[in-house]
Amino acid sequence: MDAACVTLRWTVLLALTVLAGCAMPRGPRFAPPSSTPPPDYTVLRVRSLGTFDQAMLLKPGESSVDGLAASLAPLLVLEMLPIDRAAGGTIRDAAEEAHVEAGTRSAPNAVSMVYVATGTTTVEGRAYDVVTYLWGIPGGGDVRDRTMRGIRATVGADGFPLVWEAFDGRSVRLLYVSETLERAAREQFGAPFAGRAFSAERSPADTPLTAVVRTIEDGPIPLGPYVYLCRENHAIVTLHCRCSAAQFDTVLEADFYELGPLEVPPPDLGWIGEAIDLGRHLRWPAGL
Repeated sequence: MDAACVTLRWTVLLALTVLAGCAMPRGPRFAPPSSTPPPDYTVLRVRSLGTFDQAMLLKPGESSVDGLAASLAPLLVLEMLPIDRAAGGTIRDAAEEAHVEAGTRSAPNAVSMVYVATGTTTVEGRAYDVVTYLWGIPGGGDVRDRTMRGIRATVGADGFPLVWEAFDGRSVRLLYVSETLERAAREQFGAPFAGRAFSAERSPADTPLTAVVRTIEDGPIPLGPYVYLCRENHAIVTLHCRCSAAQFDTVLEADFYELGPLEVPPPDLGWIGEAIDLGRHLRWPAGL
């Protein structure tokens, strides 16, 4: 079994289509994202509904930031090696086992620092606050030398995120839109385009390398989302609201990361730092 991510169970996907009206079965297991985007993004959307067998939960702890940057900080869910059901036990590598026995952070690839930067953007002539969170794949060295992962929120006037962008090195733009935005898009623009799943998406011909993976519930208060990370390379599998049901079976450990300002951006963050006009990537409803 792949130690990076659990193999996707297509049989469960089939069950979702044939058991209409029955109690919802478990979602499909997460599988490692492909570096080549599927033409209709169906695989990414199905994968985003999957479940980790075992996970490490990393929460914001010590922080030198406050306000919106602090309240929208994510909860990182790092996949750990899955249960080997055939053997009736748990697979762990020696490094993880040693850390567990010592009572310290189990995963050598766990995140200890998340950097945050704030700014503004303009969509369809209106200004919005933007909050970006970045972390390096652990492996030593200065943050400038690390492979980075991250998410970025475009925030409405009420403080609730309207769109989350996910950055993990892929050449496609993967977006998560709020239910508020999707509902407004459906009311204004109607049904999704053919080949799309959401009304907020532009046509595949207009934005072939942009896709909405899923919608995110608007919680009772603005809070950062769960962000699910593959164990081996921290590829971002999905985001969802803290108010939604968790997509992991067992938390083996919980720990904290430090949240601090990104004062000196790494030099290779052009793909993250690039200011995009979301109005060119989404059908942006009026009045948001």
